[in-house]
Amino acid sequence: MNAIANLTGLKTTVPSTTRRVNDLATRTFHWLLAFSFLGAYLTADFDGLRGVHIALGYTMLGLLGFRIVWGLIGPKHVRFKLLFGKFSGVRGWWTATRQAPSLWSIDWKRGQNMLMAFAVLSLLVLVLPLVGSGYLVNNEFGGKLLESTHEFFLNESSSRRWL
Repeated sequence: MNAIANLTGLKTTVPSTTRRVNDLATRTFHWLLAFSFLGAYLTADFDGLRGVHIALGYTMLGLLGFRIVWGLIGPKHVRFKLLFGKFSGVRGWWTATRQAPSLWSIDWKRGQNMLMAFAVLSLLVLVLPLVGSGYLVNNEFGGKLLESTHEFFLNESSSRRWL
C-alpha cells in the first residue's frame, strides 16, 4: 500500500499495482544476449575482430545454457512450464476470436501473451543452431555448407519477420 497526499492534504492509501514480470537474472540474460548478438553481428565481416566475434558467440552459448537451467529451476514466473502453458490456450483463444461479435470484445492480452511466448521460444531455438554452427565453422568442420548454415540462422534470427 502506498500513502499519497491528495489536494486537501489528507493522506489516502492506494493499493500498489506493481507486478514482477522477470527477475534480475532473467533481465540481465536478455540484455547480455541482445548485446552479444549485436556485437557478433557487427564483428562478423571483420577479420581483425574475429576473436571478438568468437568470444561473443561463446558468450551467447553460455547465456543460452544459463537460461535453460534457469528455466528449469528458477522462480516460477520465469520457468519454461509457464512459457509452454501459454500455448495450451491457442485453440480456445482462436475459436473465441473468430466468434467474437466485434474487435473490442476480443481478449487481445491473452493473444499477445501467446505471441510473446512464441517469440521467446523462437529466439531461444534459433540461437542454439546459430552458435552451434559457428562453433563448428570456427573449428573447420563442415566447410562451406556449414558456413552457409551459420549465415542462414543468423539471417533467420535477425529477420524482421519475427518482430
